[in-house]
Amino acid sequence: MADDIVPEMLAAIEKDFKRRYAADDVIQEALKMIEAGNSTYKLAYAHAEQTGRVLARVLQDHLSSDVLPNGRMYPNIAERILAPMLVNNQDLIARATANVQTDLNRAAGLGIRGIEPPLNQDRVDGLIKGISQAEKYDDVAWKLDEPVVNFSESVVDDTVRENADFHTEAGLSPKIIRTSVGNCCDWCNEVAGTHEYEDVSDTGNDVFRRHAHCRCTVEYDPGDGSKRQNVHTKRVSGSNEDRDMRIRQAQRWEENDKVEREKRKQARMERLEGGKNKLTPEQRAFIVDLEYSPDKLAEYTPEQLKAKFESLGFEVKPLGRGDLKNIPFESGGGYRINYGGDSYLQYHPDEGSHHGEAYYKFSDGRRGRRRHNLDGSKKED
Repeated sequence: MADDIVPEMLAAIEKDFKRRYAADDVIQEALKMIEAGNSTYKLAYAHAEQTGRVLARVLQDHLSSDVLPNGRMYPNIAERILAPMLVNNQDLIARATANVQTDLNRAAGLGIRGIEPPLNQDRVDGLIKGISQAEKYDDVAWKLDEPVVNFSESVVDDTVRENADFHTEAGLSPKIIRTSVGNCCDWCNEVAGTHEYEDVSDTGNDVFRRHAHCRCTVEYDPGDGSKRQNVHTKRVSGSNEDRDMRIRQAQRWEENDKVEREKRKQARMERLEGGKNKLTPEQRAFIVDLEYSPDKLAEYTPEQLKAKFESLGFEVKPLGRGDLKNIPFESGGGYRINYGGDSYLQYHPDEGSHHGEAYYKFSDGRRGRRRHNLDGSKKED
């Protein structure tokens, strides 16, 4: 009996994908900005497209007629190799895009977390069928190139639709915005624009379709939640019943957010415990609390915050760059606190600020830079 080549081949593909995904600058920059709350659908599509490209390159590098039995990608091999890799791409992209939607919901005043879409099994089956019917794999290897990228981008499209469906049922009035990217075709230009979701929600609507090499974006505007009639139940949204339902939903999602935030804080505490410039438990607890609850910055004046850091044993230094470089806080300068190797908190006064006023800035290798007003609110760049 011939040896089963799939386990070793799949393990090599998974290992190579993980390595390339973690090392890809486009992917990691997008994830960093999403984690920092700088979320847009452009970031979601950039992440999805590049994730698809990474998987496509890995598959091209590991699969060929030379390594397959009789030079052919048999259906059982295609199912066992391609399906788990596509499901993994779905999970990575759906999770990131749902986080984008969560941020957009919050910006619209909605306490509702983004929803991940279910797997589009028809697309997976189509890709498997496309590469397993040819007598020679190399003749159809191209079907694991651009079609894999297209599949990956479609996960963002599906996330948009899933969240628009959910918000419609909750009584909101979502809008779908399709943007034609680059010198696109006449067909894409025809469906570009802003659409009421109810007008384009039918299955197979062109607004949610994309052809090969299509880089158009499909975004979701949560809308203002104004009164409207549910076409299925005939109930008028905006009634007390609908309002109470949305309040209950918001409370549930907020509780989930609290749990997730505490998990992220605990993981951050553990990273700081094992990293460079080891901090005491008290130091870790204070700085992580500020990182994940920046509204607490409002409890201190800049002078009081500096004194608090000093009382905990942090080294507080003048700013190291710009017009206020090396000027002490007492002489009108700012200050910075370095911790955890690649992390710092900086206070910059009004003078010399390129952002219009005084602000705080957090920065670390995982979440990038986040600026906040003195009351802790997020500062727009």
